[in-house]
Amino acid sequence: MNEQSFSQTNQPVQSSKNIWTIIASITMTALIVGGGVYAWQRSSLKSSEQNLQQQIATLESQIKLLQQSANQDNNDIPPLTNEDSNEVETVSDLTSLDQTWDLYTNHKYGFSIKVPKKMFLGNGLECEWKTDSYRPKGGIVPVKVFEDENIYVSSEYFYELTGETVKNGIHYYSECDKVINSLSYLKDDKYFYQQAWEFVIRNINNDIELENFIKERYGSGCKLGNKNTSSQAGVFNVSIQGYEKELKEIECPNYMTVLKYYPAKNKAVSWHLGQASTFFADESYQNVYDQAMVDSFKFE
Repeated sequence: MNEQSFSQTNQPVQSSKNIWTIIASITMTALIVGGGVYAWQRSSLKSSEQNLQQQIATLESQIKLLQQSANQDNNDIPPLTNEDSNEVETVSDLTSLDQTWDLYTNHKYGFSIKVPKKMFLGNGLECEWKTDSYRPKGGIVPVKVFEDENIYVSSEYFYELTGETVKNGIHYYSECDKVINSLSYLKDDKYFYQQAWEFVIRNINNDIELENFIKERYGSGCKLGNKNTSSQAGVFNVSIQGYEKELKEIECPNYMTVLKYYPAKNKAVSWHLGQASTFFADESYQNVYDQAMVDSFKFE
């Protein structure tokens, strides 16, 4: 009776041991299999990485060889001339002549002119604070050529007084901003005070078209004057006349201007010099570049 009771009591204990043995076996098997899979995947990834690195190195080597080959081929090709191709066209060049001058050449419009490398500008340096307002300060600034339908020569940048208030008729400015010059500023009437030349070029076939250009450029009260020979053969300096009206008024601008006409090339170019000089060399306002620039102008 006691032996039977002991046997029945021992069966659950033995069964529990068997279950834990099975669980331990399964866990060990899972760890071994999982570790094997992980090791295999890592080995496979490492192998793939090495293969990719080798492929990249091979491609880089091939690219380098191709670049060297292309450079060698380019060195063997003679430069293109106008006879070889008309696809590439240089619109303009700016060539340094010396420490003071550059030569601007516009191949599209067919002219060249000397331009100074730098100019004195009344608002060319950062403004200075005086008492209770910013005031302009002059300085030397680079000269730049701006190209569009017309050609502009002006300063590369300037300073603008802003934050204006008026007290007892006196203007005060709380800010001073550097403005990088651009075609939009040069065309904006708000910045009329800029020191700049605007070159207007037209195709002109005869005196009738030349006079129409004069009226378009200078006003309906202007007409073609004399055509005087210039220092360049075949090029004329054209004078402009105004129609005298009642009370001796002349309906035509009274500022200095330049109008050159080249009949052989059917070209005319005009630019205003203004009532005073534009391109100053220094703050004395005595050394001026304007006339040297005018004298250097040439049609190609």
